[in-house]
Amino acid sequence: MAALNHFAFAIKLPSLDSMGRWFLGITDYRHYGLFIAAVLICFTIWRRRRYGSWPGHEDYVAVVTSIVAILGATTTGIVFLLTKPPAVELLPSQSLLLIGLFLPIVVYSYALPRLRGLFLPPEVEEKPPKDEPSADENGPKEA
Repeated sequence: MAALNHFAFAIKLPSLDSMGRWFLGITDYRHYGLFIAAVLICFTIWRRRRYGSWPGHEDYVAVVTSIVAILGATTTGIVFLLTKPPAVELLPSQSLLLIGLFLPIVVYSYALPRLRGLFLPPEVEEKPPKDEPSADENGPKEA
């Protein structure tokens, strides 16, 4: 058992900082573009096989904005959570554009309608009062 503990401490695992910096070093707008294109192709094939119809333009826009949000959030998380100090200098300028422009648009377009719906829910329609049951529904009245 002691040999196993000694072996575990002998393995040098990379730190989160070094893994984050490595990931930021390999990210590029071309990788993002290839990833988005691959997701769109998979989405098109999946939708065609599963539902028997082609996706609409709105579906493609929703998929692209969702993927851009995921990529931006992942990159932002890696920069600010894994690297100490934050390795903003390792981001390509195109990634800064992606994060600075698209991420707030996607976040606000999701968050603001959601908050509006929570603070100002749609009015609940009142049900019309029920009419009193007719004599036919209650059966014949005895005289």
